[in-house]
Amino acid sequence: MNLKHVASHTPEYRAYISAQRGNLPRDATGFIAVKEPVLLEPMIETEHDIQRTILSYLEVHRIFNYRQNSGAFTGDHKGKKRFFHFGFKGAPDIVCVINGRYVGIEVKGPKGKQTEDQMNFSDALRAAGGYYILAHSVEEVILAIAEIAKEAA
Repeated sequence: MNLKHVASHTPEYRAYISAQRGNLPRDATGFIAVKEPVLLEPMIETEHDIQRTILSYLEVHRIFNYRQNSGAFTGDHKGKKRFFHFGFKGAPDIVCVINGRYVGIEVKGPKGKQTEDQMNFSDALRAAGGYYILAHSVEEVILAIAEIAKEAA
């Protein structure tokens, strides 16, 4: 059947769609009839998902930002096993600048907690006049950025 030439209100179209949907029973309102409501599990965002959403938000709102990588790894160099550190210990995941102010954003998943190094960085940054956001969601970042923008204006 070529659906380009079949209007949506025709019996042929309805029969085609019904077959595609598995001919599920419908209630009087047209919704699929079910005996019991189906509850969906709430989607738990990972730290990575939250971080990507925050970075997207900052980009869309044209707020200067970059992802700050820090950590360590082992590798071979000239035949010897070495341990390499990169970044600053405790540095936030994301750095942005709002009205000329340095803002560090540490992103945590639903159960994430700050390390001691991250707490020390937060204290030092605030003492130097910067801002630090501990974020478990993009909504927390949006609210904090609004407050920072008011203060820094």
